[in-house]
Amino acid sequence: MEVDKHINCLIDSGASISKDNLKKLRNYILNNQKRNIELILQELMEELSDYTFSFLKTGVIKGINTSICLDQIDLNIYGGNNINYDTEFDIASITKLFTLILVFKFIDNGILKAADRICDIDSRFSYLDYTIDDLIKMCGHIVTNERIDEALSKEEALNRLYSVHPVHYNKKINNYTDIGFMVLSKVIENITMLPFDEVIKSFYRDYGILINQKSQVVGNGHNDYLPHDPKARIMGGCIGSSGIFINSLNMKKMAYRIFDDNNFIACNHLLKLSQKLFDNNHANKGLAGIYIKHPLGIKKSSTPNEYSKYAFSHQGYTGSCIILDPYHRLYSGIMVDAIKDNQKKDSNFYKYFNIYHEKLVFITLKTYLIQECFYPRRIKIIQKI
Repeated sequence: MEVDKHINCLIDSGASISKDNLKKLRNYILNNQKRNIELILQELMEELSDYTFSFLKTGVIKGINTSICLDQIDLNIYGGNNINYDTEFDIASITKLFTLILVFKFIDNGILKAADRICDIDSRFSYLDYTIDDLIKMCGHIVTNERIDEALSKEEALNRLYSVHPVHYNKKINNYTDIGFMVLSKVIENITMLPFDEVIKSFYRDYGILINQKSQVVGNGHNDYLPHDPKARIMGGCIGSSGIFINSLNMKKMAYRIFDDNNFIACNHLLKLSQKLFDNNHANKGLAGIYIKHPLGIKKSSTPNEYSKYAFSHQGYTGSCIILDPYHRLYSGIMVDAIKDNQKKDSNFYKYFNIYHEKLVFITLKTYLIQECFYPRRIKIIQKI
């Protein structure tokens, strides 16, 4: 049967789906095979809307924009305080994925080499003999003399950043840190003689992806146009590790550039994004702190086991999460205005987020199978809750 062929395709791609969920998915497709696809998708949107509204009601987020985007079906739902379809969210650490792709482009163009030592290409970092490759992997352990987020001025923050140095050289150990990507942003500034914020906006604009438009910015607990990350607030704008604001439309454009455009990110680089690098100390993280699949699923990683072995994801401190599966050309994104300043709500946020994420994964699988079995044409549905 056609449905079995597509379910087997999921399994063959490395997806791990429980027998119970496989049975539910199969029955769902069989029960809908003679129905109008617009009605099916409206029901999927209503199901997603119900879960989304329940997440919003928990009080751990103020607003949300969730997307399920496939080749032929594009579902988008949004709601909450001051949230519109084109609202920009502060995506915090997901910025690192944007910086990583820019670094890949500099390497491909011969401007940087992965084996370049930072101290050799930028004399301001005289104590940092780690390579470009070391920084994008976040291997070993680097620190600054004093905390950058406690600096009283941009100049003081920069001086603290320039003091970065290794604590040890055990490259088999991952230590998740923002510092390496902040260093990379300054290296790129030194090469281009332009502010990093300007370089990264221009690079993505050339691919039709607009970031930091400063319109209807939410998602970080602040009323100004500055990022939530205190380091980015002190230093101003995008600092490589954080500082990007983006709406769901442009985030989806980013995903499909990753899927489709070998000039945007070469295939050899794309394959690295789902690669396991470390056996312990963040065994669920790959390049740039990207989440790869983990045997315990989304309890340990925001990348669902139900997607292919090439899937990866990224999540920021402000709560947003993007999940990409290049094999199935599947993008799902949860962009939120999380109430993060009240630390008592942090554990509650992740509790409710994981419940919502689990529901989103199952709805995404149903949508994927509907597309593969029945789609007549590209269908886009947007709904406000």
